[in-house]
Amino acid sequence: CLVKWFFLFFLLLISFLYFFPNHTPPAQPQKGHHRFEKEQTAKVGIVSLIGKTEEEVKKQFGQPIRIDDSAYDYKWWIYNQQTSTYLQIGIMNGRVVTAFIGGEQIDVTPFRICQPVQELFNLIPLSSTMEVSLRTGTYRFELSEQDMTVQPIVKMNDAYVQLYIDHFTGKISGIRVM
Repeated sequence: CLVKWFFLFFLLLISFLYFFPNHTPPAQPQKGHHRFEKEQTAKVGIVSLIGKTEEEVKKQFGQPIRIDDSAYDYKWWIYNQQTSTYLQIGIMNGRVVTAFIGGEQIDVTPFRICQPVQELFNLIPLSSTMEVSLRTGTYRFELSEQDMTVQPIVKMNDAYVQLYIDHFTGKISGIRVM
């Protein structure tokens, strides 16, 4: 008889939780932070490097430690003297076309390595769809729910920033600028 009451109570509890879930409002941005409502702009940091020349990169970062080929016709300039300043810059036809940031001391404003994902979601509106207009046409992309969870993309000026979020820590582990 006790098992029957326990089972009935358990079934009612599960039903209640299913039909009346606990909806908590999103956390407010932390003091000192503000929410970006419009398209992000980048006037400083690595994001502003897109389109810059090789000479401008050398002036800012010096000679790379090494230069590697990529699978996409650009060269990776590798700056990995220290893990805290790890940076790869993709150069094609003498101009920056992409960058990958893994060091927490690299300026990728408004993002940063080890930034908690909740803080990111409070600061920046993320969209699962985006349009890219090129000379060859306009392309529309839709990110899956998994992409939005571990690799969301944000448009900043004429560049796109892909954030790699560590599944276990919930923090940004890498940033790709395209």
